[in-house]
Amino acid sequence: MGYRENIARVIDRRPKSIRRMAAAQESEGGGAGDVVTARPPFDPEEFARQSERATLPPPPRTPSDAPELVSGTMEVFWAVDASTIPSLAVARDDLEWFDIPPLARQLLEHVDGNAAIEAISARTGISLVDASNLFDDLVREGIVAVR
Repeated sequence: MGYRENIARVIDRRPKSIRRMAAAQESEGGGAGDVVTARPPFDPEEFARQSERATLPPPPRTPSDAPELVSGTMEVFWAVDASTIPSLAVARDDLEWFDIPPLARQLLEHVDGNAAIEAISARTGISLVDASNLFDDLVREGIVAVR
């Protein structure tokens, strides 16, 4: 037994499990290059095949003309027209954190939850088409809610 093995035996005073003791005894009996390993409780090759299978992209879907079911968590965006009444979906103080175009900011100054898009458009001097498009974008971004 060499100097290193003696030091390792003196220093390592932890309680040993049966597996560690058996592995230590087998390594003492064999050559210095012998390594004892235990077979895992699963098939490593099958595990490798399954892990590769899980990383494949999903198969392409075939297009269908049938309407799809809508889940309860799916957001539905309503069409924005002249009679739509917008209201802020975020606090007015939080608007400064969003990247909102200047025209949209101008529209948001007049959103009070009572005025329709047509009235807001007239107050700001922005065309009804542009105002509707801007409010549509704001609804999709979650900044404005409509009724």
